[in-house]
Amino acid sequence: MNTENQERRKYKHDDESFKRNAVELWRQGGKSVEQIARDLGISTPSLKQWKKQLAALPATGPGPRSPQQHEEENRRLKRELQQVSRQRDILSADGSVSSL
Repeated sequence: MNTENQERRKYKHDDESFKRNAVELWRQGGKSVEQIARDLGISTPSLKQWKKQLAALPATGPGPRSPQQHEEENRRLKRELQQVSRQRDILSADGSVSSL
């Protein structure tokens, strides 16, 4: 076995954190999925499958969240807050809601 294969085998490919880190490398851009898979010693289909699996997890699921996921959640929460504030304002203008 050559040195390159030995380096590749030092990672446990079924480890959840390894999968998350591999997918995060892909999401960050800069390299193709093929290059990232080759660098990590995994197959391109495996990396694509991991991305699908991680995308299917709920946003509040286990593991660290990317800055993009935090930003997306912040945008969603701001929209929801605006909607609830408008509803509150409409109700309070009608006199249907007493002072909060």
